[in-house]
Amino acid sequence: MISALYVTMPVSAQEAQDSYEGICFDSIPFAEACAKAKAENKLVFIDCYIKTCGPCRMMARKVFPQKACGDYFNPRFVSLKQDMDEGEGPELRKRYGVMIYPTFLFIAPDGSTVLKYEGGADKDAESFVPKIDSALKAMDMYKEYAGGRNDRAFLGDLMSRFQKFDIRKAREIADKSLADASAEVFADSVIWNLLPKTLNRTDGTAFRRMFDIRNEIGSLLGQDIVLEALVKAYSNEFMYRNMEWYDYKGRVRDLETLSAENAPGAEDLRCKVLSFGEDMQKVKAQTGAK
Repeated sequence: MISALYVTMPVSAQEAQDSYEGICFDSIPFAEACAKAKAENKLVFIDCYIKTCGPCRMMARKVFPQKACGDYFNPRFVSLKQDMDEGEGPELRKRYGVMIYPTFLFIAPDGSTVLKYEGGADKDAESFVPKIDSALKAMDMYKEYAGGRNDRAFLGDLMSRFQKFDIRKAREIADKSLADASAEVFADSVIWNLLPKTLNRTDGTAFRRMFDIRNEIGSLLGQDIVLEALVKAYSNEFMYRNMEWYDYKGRVRDLETLSAENAPGAEDLRCKVLSFGEDMQKVKAQTGAK
């Protein structure tokens, strides 16, 4: 009995390319990519990486080749992979201030930055693509905000998007848009739910406004809920304090006020902050720091 002989033929480079479903990266200079993007009405996407970055390698190996990435990126962007230590990398790193890896740059054909997403590595395209899409949407929404749009639902959506990839911008928007906000605005679930991440700098303009009208907000949400949330903000901030910006005296005063209002945990935290401040002053005195 003669058995059939099966021969596996090698897959050609062209066949492999034709079957590839992920992001199609061009091997062209940045200036040429910008010209191509202009001609095709696209943006330039740059995957900024270095060889020693584990998450960068993971993205290249597992995420970028996925069909969901190809379906989203290929129609919208001229895509480049750029080692920031080689070729045009150092120049682009300096030009766009790339310091974290991976960083994903989305550049307009004129070279201006549309989106700079730092440390945005993800495990799969199903979560990576929506994250990028939301960030790009936030940048478009920011133009509307800069043009004067400030309705409550819009602001809440805008800040919630920014807090996922640029918390500084989210806080900037909060401080500008909520500086004189009413209790009704802060009590809105869209805005109130921003407290843990965006409204949590206790010396920020938005937080100071919220602190000043805490009783009015409490009449809408419940005094215990508001007082507990405020103390938690001070507690979380104290956990990640930095001597360069942490004004312990101001925090002690606020916690003393909250303690007098029977806010749970306020007095215990006040004592901890005060102790830390006294130790900080001793260290400064010993080192001659101001």
